[in-house]
Amino acid sequence: DDYTNTIICGATMRPLTDRFRISREKLSYLVDSTAAPVAGLMIVSTWIAFEVSTFSNQLPAAGLLSSDGYSVFIETLPYRFYCLFTIFFVGLIVFTGRDFGPMLKAEIRARTKGQLLRPGGQPMVAEEGTALEAAPGVTPAAWRALVPLLVFLGVTIYVIMQSGGAFDGSIESLWSVQGLKDMLGNAATSKALFQGSLIGLILASVVSLTAGLTDEIPKAAWTTLRSMGVAIVILYLAWMVAAVCSDLGTASYLTALLGDSLPPFLLPTVLFLLAGLVSFATGTSWGTMGILLPLVVGLAFNLGEAAEIGGYALLIMSIGAVLEGSIFGDHCSPISDTTILSSVSSASDHMDHVKTQAPYALLTMSVAMGCCYLPCALFGLSPWVGIGIGAVVLAVVLLACGRRAEST
Repeated sequence: DDYTNTIICGATMRPLTDRFRISREKLSYLVDSTAAPVAGLMIVSTWIAFEVSTFSNQLPAAGLLSSDGYSVFIETLPYRFYCLFTIFFVGLIVFTGRDFGPMLKAEIRARTKGQLLRPGGQPMVAEEGTALEAAPGVTPAAWRALVPLLVFLGVTIYVIMQSGGAFDGSIESLWSVQGLKDMLGNAATSKALFQGSLIGLILASVVSLTAGLTDEIPKAAWTTLRSMGVAIVILYLAWMVAAVCSDLGTASYLTALLGDSLPPFLLPTVLFLLAGLVSFATGTSWGTMGILLPLVVGLAFNLGEAAEIGGYALLIMSIGAVLEGSIFGDHCSPISDTTILSSVSSASDHMDHVKTQAPYALLTMSVAMGCCYLPCALFGLSPWVGIGIGAVVLAVVLLACGRRAEST
């Protein structure tokens, strides 16, 4: 979950990064860029159910079943170029120690002068507001968090495998790509997530009771449920938009409208940019997915059928482009919830976080489009080849333009 990752990583790592004179801008970038890009790619996360639900009901327009949504999502993973490049670029920056642009200036200031914040910068929260403390009388123990989490993952994976036919012999080769795809396509993933979450919640409550916590358990459960209220409303409205678009024949209309003016190979790039613009303006990646994904399935499949790339390939690439553009716009938006949370948990000046993160986001976005979306759609380039080329380009740019703060 991106919210949980942001809050926990920022608040717990800030004392350590402060000690080593790492700027608050750098910490907030690391926190922000390892939140949504990771959660958006994980096959078990709060994102997966939402992402699949926004487009699965439209899959019959492409000759697929609505239940194929999970397997379609798995096939989009090689086309999630922005998230993959963002995670890779974070690793490059961490292991090389190089930065450029506003981030380099912030790091030089922190290393040479010990100023973790820009003079005049206003952190989003007071120092005491980001400190995590155990409840009175409770001795912290890591196993209380790890055991429920591991049980949740174990139960979820077991139910996915069991309902997908992994144990009854219906899958010929479980450890092949096709076998894994068949298992995930047949699996009752919603049931697995529900049962795993329920058992994990019960176990976490029991563990908390043994630690002496009582009133905190229902309060924590209610706070978490309330925080998902906006997501539930967005998802419900997305289903409504999808139903209206289906009844109106929106996909057929857009296909006829764009068929002669928009080459099919440009569709993923256009969708990526459009999703980024909507997400930047609204500050919500989930809302952008809910707006655009119901329109993508029929449009991409119909345009692709008349092109060399094929309808299904363009469909997979276009879904990935919308998901990626939504996260890119969210990263650059100063009104994004995860961007704000990153500033809050890292105790960074919010606009300084936005200004230092934007050049890195724009670089990875440009590489994703130039090295992957355009050549993959135009020439049929393998996404893995595009990822390799993009990774080399990012490394060359960082080595050519970046410097270590200690060497200045």
